[in-house]
Amino acid sequence: MPKSYLCAALGLAALFEHAHAAEGWTRLRTIREKLAAMKQARTARLNHVSHFTLNRRQQQPRGGWIAQQDSVEAWTLGGGSPSPCAARDLFSREGLPEDDPGYLSPGQALQEAEATCHAKGMDVCPLCLSCATTAPSSCSTWKTCPNAAYPRAKCECPVCKGRERHRASALAQRLLPSEFGHWWELGAQIAYFGPFEPQVRFLKRRRDVVVKRFDYFAEGYGGTYSSDTIRADVSQDHGVPIHDQSVEGIIILHVLEHIPESALPTALRELARIAKPGAWMQIEVPCEANEPTSVCRVKSGAPSKSASSVCKQFDHMVAHNCNSFRQHVEDAGWSCVPQAELLEKEAERLGIKTTEQKHFTEYQYLCHLLAKPDETSPSDTY
Repeated sequence: MPKSYLCAALGLAALFEHAHAAEGWTRLRTIREKLAAMKQARTARLNHVSHFTLNRRQQQPRGGWIAQQDSVEAWTLGGGSPSPCAARDLFSREGLPEDDPGYLSPGQALQEAEATCHAKGMDVCPLCLSCATTAPSSCSTWKTCPNAAYPRAKCECPVCKGRERHRASALAQRLLPSEFGHWWELGAQIAYFGPFEPQVRFLKRRRDVVVKRFDYFAEGYGGTYSSDTIRADVSQDHGVPIHDQSVEGIIILHVLEHIPESALPTALRELARIAKPGAWMQIEVPCEANEPTSVCRVKSGAPSKSASSVCKQFDHMVAHNCNSFRQHVEDAGWSCVPQAELLEKEAERLGIKTTEQKHFTEYQYLCHLLAKPDETSPSDTY
């Protein structure tokens, strides 16, 4: 065979071999991509969680509040368009390190925000410090909830979307720091039950505060959650996947009405299990002040068996009597007081008028876990 033919044959063979290898790598890459997609889909199904991208927190030296260069971004979910309603300056000053001359404490920031908003004839949202009004406005009008179980005019903040329960929680943490163990000064682990991202952002503005995110994931509920939210079946013993005596604080608002009435004592014991002695808890369920506890339904989505307005929502299992619910909480080892009572006294002392705007709910309780004689060290089991 002539040498030129031999060289051509060898070249062709090499070309085919290279093409075959390239095809093999392409197939392997495709297989890997399909496997990754299948794994991601499986994880989403297991968690029943809708994933969305969250803006990463800015990194600051340990011990300082996380400075927000643009407070609008802090209250925008999923990278949406910024709103011109947010109180940029105050929120940024609140985010400065404590030794900065421009620093404002949470209470001071609220006072200044309230003065600014009231000068404009508007209210202030204690969660994001933005102004809002009941008058028609392009972006600062309170959202009404006329069709809710309890129709109300100032249902939702136009900027952070915080409802009464979220604003009540933030208001208490701003005005009653001693009730919460000065958690923003010392650093703490907080268990937060729910999907509301702005409230988590409020808690995590200090870098050494760790927020453990959980929720019950009621059947049929279509809320949007962060990918780090963990399923926690509070109706079961050790249903919250965290060690005993792990957290200094718990926020659980409008969760326990989703579990059967018979499981409530178990749920409250579970919350006591994960809390350190002396830990604080903000807890609230939609409840009836003057009616006895009634069962709404035995299964999520079933027709209501009760005339209570609490039962209008398809996944509410129980309409608790407010006093009875508080008694159940205290029977589990907590000492509770209606948060509104504390807020009214402190607001009067400081000259704050925010509470007149009903930014808190009457039956949100602030509780502290009573230490038991045999509680000396946390358990390693969960």
